[in-house]
Amino acid sequence: MALPANTPEEIATHFGWSPRKLRALAREIGACSIVGNRMILTDNDVALLLEASRPKPAAIAAPAVGSYAELVKLRASNERRGRKP
Repeated sequence: MALPANTPEEIATHFGWSPRKLRALAREIGACSIVGNRMILTDNDVALLLEASRPKPAAIAAPAVGSYAELVKLRASNERRGRKP
């Protein structure tokens, strides 16, 4: 069974990435096989790298809890402390 040997340089060239950045990301998420000082990326590893490189959606703010009067009181207490902008 012959597995395709994808090196970080080949993958980085194909996608227009830096080989150094690709190696760092592969190590960070564990999507690589390292033997000695050689790194090999399987097709599954490449798929994981592509998934990890997708932009993360911004977190959705939690809905406000409490009444308007509590919010006014909280803002007033912050102003008294001399909060800096």
